[in-house]
Order: sequence, then C-alpha cells, then structure tokens
Amino acid sequence: MLKNLINKFEKTSLHVLFWVGLILAILFSELIGLTTVYIWKREISGFYFFLGFITPLLDGSLVIAFFTLAIRQLREIRKSLTEEISQHQHAKKELIAAREVAEDATRSKSEFLANMSHEIRTPMNGIMGMTDILLDMELSAEQKEVADTIKASGASLLTIINDILDFSKIEAGKLNLEAVNFDFRDMMEQIGKMLGVLAKAKDSSLSCQIAEDVPQYLVGDPVRLRQIIINYTNNALKFSNRKPVVIHASVEKKQAKKIRLRLAVSDKGIGIPAEKFGVLFHSFSQVDTSTTRKFGGTGLGLTIAKKLSELMNGEVGVESMVGKGSTFWAIVELGIGERTVQLKDADQHEEVEMDKTAVHILIAEDNIINQKVATMTLEKMGYTADIAENGRVAVDMLKIGEYHIVLMDVQMPEMDGYEATKAIRNGDAHEFNKNIHIIAMTANAMKGDREKCLAAGMNDFVAKPVNRRELKSAIIHFLQHAEMKIQDVV
Repeated sequence: MLKNLINKFEKTSLHVLFWVGLILAILFSELIGLTTVYIWKREISGFYFFLGFITPLLDGSLVIAFFTLAIRQLREIRKSLTEEISQHQHAKKELIAAREVAEDATRSKSEFLANMSHEIRTPMNGIMGMTDILLDMELSAEQKEVADTIKASGASLLTIINDILDFSKIEAGKLNLEAVNFDFRDMMEQIGKMLGVLAKAKDSSLSCQIAEDVPQYLVGDPVRLRQIIINYTNNALKFSNRKPVVIHASVEKKQAKKIRLRLAVSDKGIGIPAEKFGVLFHSFSQVDTSTTRKFGGTGLGLTIAKKLSELMNGEVGVESMVGKGSTFWAIVELGIGERTVQLKDADQHEEVEMDKTAVHILIAEDNIINQKVATMTLEKMGYTADIAENGRVAVDMLKIGEYHIVLMDVQMPEMDGYEATKAIRNGDAHEFNKNIHIIAMTANAMKGDREKCLAAGMNDFVAKPVNRRELKSAIIHFLQHAEMKIQDVV
C-alpha cells in the first residue's frame, strides 16, 4: 500500500501535494520521529520487510507542507524473521509428529489393557465360577473353608486387576460415574459377607455400623462406591494385626434430595507416622518399601479411592497413630433414592410363578472351561442349556432348535458375538428368532464394551468373571416380562 502511495505521489501535481501534506500533517503529526516496520506479502518472494519513518517538509513560513516517507529495505530483519518463521514451522511439524506418536501410544496402551483384561478375566471366570459351584455342594467345614478362601483370594486378585484398569481410565480422564437407584444397606451387607471371609482367613473380624439416619436407598454409582469401601477395608485387613476392623457409615450433611455420606474404615493395626500422611493418596506410594514386601499391594487403592470420591464431589482423609491403628474416611455426595423391587423379591416371584425347566438357553462360548462353568451354573439355577462353540454354530443351532435366551460371548473364532448377533437380527436364524433375547457374557469389560454390545443388538450385558447373582437377575428380569410368550411356545 505504501509503495503504491509513493508511486502516486510522484505523478501528482505540487498543488495537490500541498493539500495532501496539510491533511497528513493534521492526521499524523503525532507520528513524527517514530519508526515503524512494514510487512507485506508478495506473491512470488513471500514476505517483504521495510523500515519506514516520516520526515516533515517545511515551507518558508515553517508550515508543514508535506511528509516524505523514507524507506529502506532491511535485509537483516527479513533474514532473521524468515529464519524465525522457518523454525516455527519446523517446531510445529515436530509437535504434530509428537502428538501423533503420543496418540498412537495411547491407542496401543488401550488395546494392550483391553487384551490384558480379557485374557485375565477369562481364566478368572473359571476359577470364580467353579468355586461358586463347589460351595453349592455338601462340603465339610474344612472343605468349605478352603473353597471360601479360594473365592476370597480370587476376589482380591480381581480387585487388583480392576485397580490397574481403573487407574488407567482415571489417568486418561475416561472414567465416568453412573447415577442409579440402589439399596445402600443391601450393598453394605454384601460387602460384609464377601470381606468377612477374608477377615476370617486373616484371623481378624469385620463389622459394619450404619447410622440410623442414613437412607436405605440412594442414587449414585454403587459399583464405584463399593470400590472405595473395599479398597479401604482391604487395606485395613492387611494391616490389622489380627484385630477387629469396623466399617462406619454416617450422614455428614442432609438436604431434601441429596446427602453427603461419610464412609470410614477403622482398624487397630500398626498405624502410620504423621509425616507419611502426605504420600498415602499418591499413585504407587506406600509408607515404605518393606510394607510392599510384607503386606503386598499395588499402591493404587487409596489413589483410586481419592479420585472416585472427588468425582462424587467429595474428599478423603486419614487419622492415625503409630501402634494404635488408623481410620481412613471418604465423604461423597449422593442423591436420596426410593424403594425399588429387590432382587430377593424377584427371586421369590420367579420360583413361585415360573417353570424354569421350560426355559431353553443357548450358550455361545468357545472356552471349554467357561462352557462347563456356564452349563453347571444354569443347571444349578434350574434351566436347561446347550453349547455352541462359536457364533456361526450358534446361528445354525437357532435354525433347528427352540431357545428363549442366548448367552453370547464376544471374542470367538470363525464368527464373533457381534457378527452372530447381526446375523440373528437380520433373520439368518429364521424370522421367529430375530428378536430373541441376547445377553452378552464376555470378558470384554473395558469402558464402552457394554455400549458396544448393546449397539450391536444385544439386550443385556454381564461381565466375566460372571457374578452368579447378576446373571440370575438378568435372566429373571427378561423372563418376568416374557412369561406369556414362553408359555405360548411350550
């Protein structure tokens, strides 16, 4: 623009320049003596850099008649800025490349964790499932104690696995909480039963104290709330020195529709020095390395409890004295729920009104051990079941047999659970099976796996290791709504 202006000035009469100079004198008098760098882009050579300064021209009456614009090219500035731009572009390319590498690493990490989760959960399903079946048999007191210990140890191993996976989700910011209505007192009873076995194995005892003003029904994420309590209680039992451990639940603050619930786990164990409090809720941190050697643990349980509490708009803390014991507490915000039909009531309803032997279930599962676990578990519940070793066989069996439910594994050879479900929904297993009830029963238990199964056309989801109570609930929930159809078929 300035260059064009100068060219025009050269072709303009002195009379016009006088008036232009006068106008410029009024408009730009404040710029006298100032130096400015002008940059404009030329199509061929890129950026072009000039330094300009304004000099007034005076007539005989000392009136500013015009400003001259002296311009000189600054090659050194151009070179410097060109290099700077080049470095910036190079740094930008490196940043993009580094981001792509980081994204690839994150994807690889997620894939590894998903595979690890599946590979560990598959044999764990055999261990936990067979132990449940064993506990249903008539055992001597000693045999029952052995089986209970196996189950408790399996549950502890599963907790460690879940801690590692959950920590990864938390670090990636991908852990989301549910908001469902649940029976808090029933949940605490189940925790007490499960960890009571572990306490007994450690020659300790476990009790649970719930204040009267704590509502029975709450709204929140019972799985994550349970995880906080279990992590605290596992720690307490680990360091209890064969002394009692107590779980406390009380109301910190109560409003019309929500509550701040205080959960605390107390032990009379070895205690913690005050100067070590600061490291307790940090990832992979323990009081000292000898603790890991003597008592075990990943150092993630307290970190996860802290993160989960914060996700519930809460906080955590600890009170402890060396040789006297410790109390770990968490305050969480939950909604106040309402009474719903309990699973116990559902069980009774099912036993009174349903002929379970008329219900035929097809199990699509490639793992031989898990085939046995599923078959024996369903037989214990009173149902009849057949096995299909992969998705393709499942589709073929549906063509020739009458089934009411399919328990569908996901990772199978030849045809996986997603493909099999799609084929069934498309009518490849006859029109009358297009809407058959399909329950995913899979070791794929990472974030999004449930949603993926439902999106593929499955109706429900149960993760491995299969919790028999959850499987029973999923089956009963369907049968109660489909009872008339089943009677029509039979």
